[in-house]
Order: sequence, then C-alpha cells, then structure tokens
Amino acid sequence: MTSLITPERLGELLKLGNRPILIDVREPVEFKQGHIAGARNVPLTALSDVVADYDPNDEIVFVCQSGMRSLQAASFWSSLGFRKAMNLEGGMDAWTAARQGCTSQSSGEAPRL
Repeated sequence: MTSLITPERLGELLKLGNRPILIDVREPVEFKQGHIAGARNVPLTALSDVVADYDPNDEIVFVCQSGMRSLQAASFWSSLGFRKAMNLEGGMDAWTAARQGCTSQSSGEAPRL
C-alpha cells in the first residue's frame, strides 16, 4: 500500500526543515508552469531511469497535477523496496488550493535528506 501525504503535512515538514526528496513526475512543460520549490522534474515515463540515484531508505514524495501519476510512481517505487515513497494527495491542484506556494523556476536536483 502506498502512503499518502497531505499538502498541509508536507508544508509543515518543509517549514520545519525536515525536507523529503521531492520528485515531480509531470512533463517539463507542466513543471515549468509551477512546482514545489526544490522539486526535481522526472517525467513518469523516465522514472525508472533514476531509481539508482536514490537509496531505498530515502523519504521521497512524488508529485503530479492531480495525484494520479504520482500515485503510480509511488506505487512502483514501493514495489522496488522504497518503503518511504509517498504520494502527494491531490497533487499540485491540492497543494495550490492549500496555498502552500510554488515556483516557476526549475531547480534541477531534488534535495537530499
């Protein structure tokens, strides 16, 4: 079963400095329109290419627009042994509705724990 994290809880973690790795699985054009600061853009279709970049003990939050693609990503990584893979519930739609803030500048790399 894939874990969910609410926008509010993720916002709290980020404010406290307990920053999980953020991987945004949307397409680059979507990512450029706005994303969570510090997120790495890895489209869903390229996600298997970066698995080796991370430790199975990393706390990783997957993000997409509505939560569907990120659910697929978190489920896939969980099946590979990433027990701390989480899906941002409701995706960027919910993040924005919760007024958590976003940026339109690409950061490239996800922050490490």
